[in-house]
Amino acid sequence: MRKVGILFEFVRVLILLFFLTAILYFLLRTLYETIGIETENYLYILTFAILLVVYVIYTNKLQFTGFYTKGAKKMPPKITWSILSISFLLISVPIIINYIG
Repeated sequence: MRKVGILFEFVRVLILLFFLTAILYFLLRTLYETIGIETENYLYILTFAILLVVYVIYTNKLQFTGFYTKGAKKMPPKITWSILSISFLLISVPIIINYIG
């Protein structure tokens, strides 16, 4: 039963990764298009920033509600804020480049 729980958790992580990334990318793309920034030029930067945010959300919240919660730990607050700060900087890079360049 333990292997089945791990398999279900893996599938759950993949589904969450897909949907959360798609939702966050859609929101950012809509915001950037409203401002007048083309998102195709910054696809890799935005994808990496979104994946960092999804990782923090999963590590601090979602891993405690899954099929396999044994050994689950939250990230320390300093690491959480560091990762979110890097993500925010990456998300703001297209805005800064668009208005400077």
